[in-house]
Amino acid sequence: MDAARSAPNLRETGICDLPYDILFELVHYLAAQDMSYLLSTCRTLHKYLHEISLWQHFSARYGLRDLSHFHGLSFYTVYTQLLHAYAPLCGLWASDHPYRGNIMEFRLTVDEDYAGIVGESWVFPDSSSPDTRLLRPQYMPVVTIGFQPPPRCMADKGSNGSGTVSVYCDLAHPSNADIDSCHLSRIEVLSSTQDGYFMQNYRRSFPHPDFPWEGASWYEGERGMPRLKISTPVSVDQHELVRIYPAVRLPLVFSTPTKHLKPPAISITCPHKDFRGSFEPPIPFEDLTPAPPRYYPLKCEIRIGIDPESDEWKPESLVGLWIGDYGPNGLEVLYLSWHPDAMEVHAHKITGDIHVPRVLRGSCSLGLRYTCSASVCGGGHGQ
Repeated sequence: MDAARSAPNLRETGICDLPYDILFELVHYLAAQDMSYLLSTCRTLHKYLHEISLWQHFSARYGLRDLSHFHGLSFYTVYTQLLHAYAPLCGLWASDHPYRGNIMEFRLTVDEDYAGIVGESWVFPDSSSPDTRLLRPQYMPVVTIGFQPPPRCMADKGSNGSGTVSVYCDLAHPSNADIDSCHLSRIEVLSSTQDGYFMQNYRRSFPHPDFPWEGASWYEGERGMPRLKISTPVSVDQHELVRIYPAVRLPLVFSTPTKHLKPPAISITCPHKDFRGSFEPPIPFEDLTPAPPRYYPLKCEIRIGIDPESDEWKPESLVGLWIGDYGPNGLEVLYLSWHPDAMEVHAHKITGDIHVPRVLRGSCSLGLRYTCSASVCGGGHGQ
């Protein structure tokens, strides 16, 4: 090597001298942001920054290979403006509200109706319905993220190819004609917080379990947050405020700091007050919490059930998301996890209602033939 370097007609070479096909293979090992930094280090590499093949590769990581429904936008624009920032949303997110907790599901959709990311809320049928079948959740559109308004608004607003991504509220408001159905919404990444939920009754307050708690089996921390600027909400201690509330206004829900630090989360905000009420169940008491619910990434483990009489059945078969039938209280979502050291199956409610709030836990031991203890199930049993 030393002899070669001392040769008079041999100059040192670097990454700028590599053929493009080799450079293309190397950037496969980089994240898109690192690749962008690399190609911005000099003029020689900067000429490759808008190469279609590079951004096709990064877009394909999210399953996007065809831009025919993006109205002439390039892979560079679609990836840098939409996928890089918002694609980490894709998946399930669980709300932390103990009584109105719901599940949001984000997915990338590319078809003739719409091209972008759609956020939908899981909605279960009314518990008073005569239909006794255990139904799957329905999907209520809440927000759309893309270069166009929601599909039902395109006739009014028209499509655009400006390359600017916007977050739109996709909820219909048939009872309020004053609300523009195509108004802008906002998705925020919230920093860690110690705020928790409390219930205030006459002369006594009750803390709700932290959500998520440390080591929560359902929490998918590896997914990460959307690549947006992190905002730090102002922490409000409402404990002293509720102490002076008249008894006739109790019970109520309020927020105050706890000792537990909860991880970063996302929130969905809308300028209209009835936004949350359109897809979250109402509660019959006052809710003083000043901030919208925080959403945390939820593991999407949905499996085909195995008959317990089958030889293939084992306790690990129960791991994942389940729909719990709470009789007159309706359907809720539970997450079951297997703990081999204790030989137990743990079930946690991910959603909640006014009768059985979320996070109440039941543990089922092998020695008890998986009989759930009523003392920890709050009187409601999932099936």
